[in-house]
Amino acid sequence: IYKQNTICGNCQYDPPLFASITAPFLYQSPVKQLISEFKYKNKLVNTRLLSDLLLDHIIKKQIPRPQALLPVPLHKQRIKERGFNQALEIAKPLAKYWNIPVLPDAVVRHKHTKPQTGLSAKLRQNNLRGAFEIKTIHPYDNVAIIDDVVTTGATTRELAKALSSAGISKIDVIALARAGKG
Repeated sequence: IYKQNTICGNCQYDPPLFASITAPFLYQSPVKQLISEFKYKNKLVNTRLLSDLLLDHIIKKQIPRPQALLPVPLHKQRIKERGFNQALEIAKPLAKYWNIPVLPDAVVRHKHTKPQTGLSAKLRQNNLRGAFEIKTIHPYDNVAIIDDVVTTGATTRELAKALSSAGISKIDVIALARAGKG
């Protein structure tokens, strides 16, 4: 677990539209392997462990309850390849704990982007520009974006931009891990 309540240099220079990121782990061993196996090798059993650890962190840190959870949407082609949306799998136990809805169809990823892995921060941002389309998000105005890993923040920034344009006034991000140093 790394130190919370820190603001990275990029966020200080160019503040995002989301209010906070909650991520209990750095994207390093063994968490990196657990996420990778879950995401790319269909080891859904890892989801249970990772979600339980995330939920323990949320309870311990008393993370405020949002009105709804929005798993980062995958393009339909990526879901077909993978068979599931990892963000949706992470969101389900959180929604059950908080007794709030998960909104898997509120936003569509209509642009089939290259995988973000291996891309620079600038290429990640360009890769995602205009990728998300809001379908329906009301009556919620306090939504938490759910993702597996926040690396450069390109995905969460682009999604938060779309949500903000749709009138969402409070956006937070909850992820299993984030890139960076402890």
